[in-house]
Amino acid sequence: MAAIPMSRFFMSGLLAVVAVAILVLTATGTAAAAAPNCAVEGKTLKKTSRVRVYQVNATVKGDLGTVQEPRIYGCALATRDRLRLDERCPSDDMSYSCFDRPAKIVINGPWIASEWSAQETARADAQYYGMLLAKPGASPFVRILGWEQFEFGRVDRLFLSIVGAVAYSGLFDEGDGRVKQIRAISAPQRNRPTKDRVVDSGPGVVTTSLKVGKSTMSWTNNGATKTAPF
Repeated sequence: MAAIPMSRFFMSGLLAVVAVAILVLTATGTAAAAAPNCAVEGKTLKKTSRVRVYQVNATVKGDLGTVQEPRIYGCALATRDRLRLDERCPSDDMSYSCFDRPAKIVINGPWIASEWSAQETARADAQYYGMLLAKPGASPFVRILGWEQFEFGRVDRLFLSIVGAVAYSGLFDEGDGRVKQIRAISAPQRNRPTKDRVVDSGPGVVTTSLKVGKSTMSWTNNGATKTAPF
């Protein structure tokens, strides 16, 4: 007779465990279903077999009502890891949508480079310019370099290596005027700051002459060919 209540106790406990397991599986399935699929969501801006760059529009409530904020993401297609690339605007400053604009997007291996303009906040009138360097995936990396320095930029040539080094040329704000420049970003390394540097500058620089080889970059300044490591 003692076995009967023990059996009922066991069955009651078993049913409780099964119920909890069903709830956990249901919640997990719902979360998985709700997770965005970066391989297909939004509008594609640039895509290779490894990486996709795309835009979605998010509905954001601000102090003057609801606005549509464009958001830019990078997606590692093999793992479906997504990485937000654009600058974030404070939710209490959403007077109007915060607009970030990528252009001349280049993808090489897991890396993304793009000239970039952004607003620091939704209220800001000034557009800030810079160079985006990013790598979505299990160990994500994203930087917008130089955008706090320039209020104008125009990229004429843009090159990206498979390890994340960047070479680019164009016309940029410097001091009181706009200057023709050759610029570079070294491949990111652990425990080292990633910096955007000027390689050459001046009125004689032919920005459209920039070329990149396996280990060097070359361009023309006042009719002479110049080189630097890449």
